[in-house]
Amino acid sequence: MAAEGATPDIDLMEALFAKDRPRRLKIVMASQLSQMERRPLPAIRFRLRRRRAVPTFPSSREPGVPEKDLILDPAELDLNYVLADMDEIRTHIPQRHEMEQISAVVYDDPEAGIVAGFKDLTDQEFWIRGHMPGMPLLPGVLICEAAAQLCTFQVQKHGAMDVNMMGFGGLDKVRFRGIVRPGDRLLLVCKRLALRPRAMIRCAFQAFVDTALVCEGELVGVSIPVETIQDMDSNKR
Repeated sequence: MAAEGATPDIDLMEALFAKDRPRRLKIVMASQLSQMERRPLPAIRFRLRRRRAVPTFPSSREPGVPEKDLILDPAELDLNYVLADMDEIRTHIPQRHEMEQISAVVYDDPEAGIVAGFKDLTDQEFWIRGHMPGMPLLPGVLICEAAAQLCTFQVQKHGAMDVNMMGFGGLDKVRFRGIVRPGDRLLLVCKRLALRPRAMIRCAFQAFVDTALVCEGELVGVSIPVETIQDMDSNKR
């Protein structure tokens, strides 16, 4: 038997079944605590999690956008290769005079649903006097109108919708990222996203000055009931 003050290494199971169980359990626990105090603590290693690199993109004021976001790279388009001039464009869209917002079409891929064209802005534009005096800026709604006319040109030229006339059905995700002024050439690129013949078409569009993205978004084109509108006009007379 060990001395009273000692803490012999007594088996735990033996202590549980001993007659003086409380005393022996107390000795076992004291022994194990003593061993734990003498045993060095394991070294704790901290792993610093490396931060993931977050891709940064140019701000909206810087020229250009990531190539993967472009429908077509404006730097690769030959703007001198005109597929349709204004006379040709007029055979497919109804807008005339001040509301003609496309000067030429330079790319047309009906299978992919991609089309590109431009509008040359002069110092004779109808909006210059009022938007804004002393600082003329092309209204954003006219950028959207130009994109709609470009989409309409392709749809009507190739008979994708099989309708007499198309009009705006809506705009979505539109962002203006730069300014357009008289003297600029506004390049527009559109891509078909969805099509329901005789009903609607949805297109994505991007607008550039040189290679700088100035506007992007999506537009919806719908069939305009020409005969219904004409009948309404006749009834007014």
